[in-house]
Amino acid sequence: LIDNGVYIPIAVCGLGTDHLNNIVEVEKDFGLCSHQFKFLHISSCFPRKGIEYLLEAYSRVFSEKDNVILIIKTFKNVHNNIEDILSSYKRNNIHFPKVQIIFNDFSESKIKKLYQSCDALVAPSLGEGFGLPIAEAMQFGLPVITTNYGGQLDYCDISNSWLVDYEFNYSGTHFGLTSSVWAEPSVDSLSQCLQNVYASSKSEILSKTKSAKKLINNYTWDAVSRSNVEFVNQIITRKPYNSSIAFITTWNTKCGIASYTKHLVDNIYDKFYILARSNVDYPLVANDSENVFRCWSNNSKLDQLFHKILYLNVNSIVIQFNYGFFDLTELK
Repeated sequence: LIDNGVYIPIAVCGLGTDHLNNIVEVEKDFGLCSHQFKFLHISSCFPRKGIEYLLEAYSRVFSEKDNVILIIKTFKNVHNNIEDILSSYKRNNIHFPKVQIIFNDFSESKIKKLYQSCDALVAPSLGEGFGLPIAEAMQFGLPVITTNYGGQLDYCDISNSWLVDYEFNYSGTHFGLTSSVWAEPSVDSLSQCLQNVYASSKSEILSKTKSAKKLINNYTWDAVSRSNVEFVNQIITRKPYNSSIAFITTWNTKCGIASYTKHLVDNIYDKFYILARSNVDYPLVANDSENVFRCWSNNSKLDQLFHKILYLNVNSIVIQFNYGFFDLTELK
């Protein structure tokens, strides 16, 4: 956000993950296949969620003969074509491993039971804000496989998760953005993570899941509330920052530089001043406003301009340079 020009205060408060802890378990059985090892994936199945990478990696490691199943909990939406994708994989691989897709809405007790009924969560996302299912899975002691990029790295690392390598590529989201990239997970790395989790001993799994649960227990809704309140208090008690910009330019004249500056400042939110040329021998195209100061002339001494900058106490200066305006030695 900062790199893309957001200048207002920013803080990360995370999310709470303890909302399922007090749910009374009323669900006994809701149709899960009784295979030995269950990988769980919970998402919208939008392209960003990496479902095709998951199915590809899953098919490389396992076949229908393996005692393993991938459970995909999702919901119907216009960007969700998981059934078509899965059908395509099955047509090309008659030994494709077992998959169960769940579209039904689940109550909180069913979601809790789903986590408790599975053996690992896999989330090869191409980008996350927080990754709530990942954090929820950690709460219930599930080993987590996820991409080594995104908001989930606030709480996922090599000590508590199986992290998937990635490389950046232009995004293919339904927003139609042409300058946005996301982190495409490596299918080879994801395959290796699936194999490692499946083949790991209970003690190897426990070493990571214990670390994950200890860390994720800090992500409570009480902690989120405190973080937000502290952030607001910091904003309302801090000393205001005087953000101001001075443009050294022509202004209110029939000049391309003047027009260019006008377009710039029309989209500026900071306080700005115009330090304009004073020796204008033709009518201005508009009256100067109170933030315009005419304090320099062509190829003359810039002492008046220098003192005006000091007086205004600006933070940044934009010089619209032209050889006809300034003697370079005066700018030293």
